[in-house]
Amino acid sequence: MHNIDGSTPLCFACAKGSLQCALLLIDAGAEVNPSLTITFPPLHEAALNGHVDCIEMLLKMGANLEKSENQFGTALHVACTRGFVDCVQSLLHAGANPNAIKRHHAPLHTAAYFGFADCVSALLEYGANIYQGNARSMRPIEMTGNEACRKMLLTQAGKKLIKVGYGLMLLKFKMSTT
Repeated sequence: MHNIDGSTPLCFACAKGSLQCALLLIDAGAEVNPSLTITFPPLHEAALNGHVDCIEMLLKMGANLEKSENQFGTALHVACTRGFVDCVQSLLHAGANPNAIKRHHAPLHTAAYFGFADCVSALLEYGANIYQGNARSMRPIEMTGNEACRKMLLTQAGKKLIKVGYGLMLLKFKMSTT
């Protein structure tokens, strides 16, 4: 069952964070991975609205972690767009790819751009590639204006960022242990 814009009751339940309603719908036969053309699937709706309990339930029920939707990419991309670190951690723990590219960016680009340092930290912990370029060959560090994100990415890289003309250049430096 879909409404006029193609969404399902399960999508709405997950968007609102109604775990009990979502479970009832699944028990009644609702598809965890419905075929949608316009709207987000249930996992994306839960990630978009910060409902980690719905995310974890959907994953247990077989939700597709790597399903890429519309302009926003995977559920991990969506959670990074909103800065919901608990959702990001849950998706990563379940095996979401921290380096998945959708619409020119990886989740690390998105979290860095929006300045969500906790999300950047979680992505780095799960192996996000700090050197991965987007469609404009920009790395995550070049997209952030957030100082905490910048320091975290620099520390991870063991490198130093310097301004060179109109561009940025990463130079190696030795980390002091004292």
